[in-house]
Amino acid sequence: MKIKTYTPLFIFFLVLAVFSSCKNEDDTPEFEGTINGKLVDDCSGNPVSNVTLSLWEAHDTMIFTKFDPSFEKISEAVTNASGEFSLKINSSDISQRLFIVKGTEVLAYGDYKISEAQPNVEIGSIYEKPLTRPARFILTRNEAWVPGDYVVISNWNRDSEYIRDTFTTQNSTMSGSDMIVDTEVSFIYKYYWKDTARTAMSGRTSIAYKTQNCKDVSSIGLSSSECDTAVYEIIDDW
Repeated sequence: MKIKTYTPLFIFFLVLAVFSSCKNEDDTPEFEGTINGKLVDDCSGNPVSNVTLSLWEAHDTMIFTKFDPSFEKISEAVTNASGEFSLKINSSDISQRLFIVKGTEVLAYGDYKISEAQPNVEIGSIYEKPLTRPARFILTRNEAWVPGDYVVISNWNRDSEYIRDTFTTQNSTMSGSDMIVDTEVSFIYKYYWKDTARTAMSGRTSIAYKTQNCKDVSSIGLSSSECDTAVYEIIDDW
């Protein structure tokens, strides 16, 4: 067995290199920033004051639907009379996904990135409760819908309650192979991705259907602009 020996000079440079690399890492400047927004009740825009909001980091980036005990708390703030809040964040806390939470309810989440040049993030209004709004679904299949076919649309809100409506050829607007249905959807969170231009609401809807050919259920993720009536076109080989 060979045993390598090192001269004192080599050992000196090795130790110097180790300490130099540590020094460079420790010298990385940290800076503080803020995530600023406004808490409102719903699309009416009425401010909600004196509410404690907290900022949490999720180490598991697959978690994004609800609060989880594994989250790490970063800071908290109380909304003022105008519903405004400012949550502090340190550059060392930057994560792929951060959550704004009221109690254990996730009100908003996203890719809240700060930098020395732009330490403050403005996210606009977030909503104290889920937004339930009108929505139109255009359900398109390869063949014409016939009597006996039906579609059940279920939409979940933050409290795990859901709106469920059943649509047939009799209570829907039919246009060729399109079944056009008017219902409501409930949007749960506001998400922020990369920049304010991509801020939207997020929710989840389940569509169950039965036709002469098949019976199945599928779950789809929905996103929408803030408070407008949404239109979704669902095309499938029903």
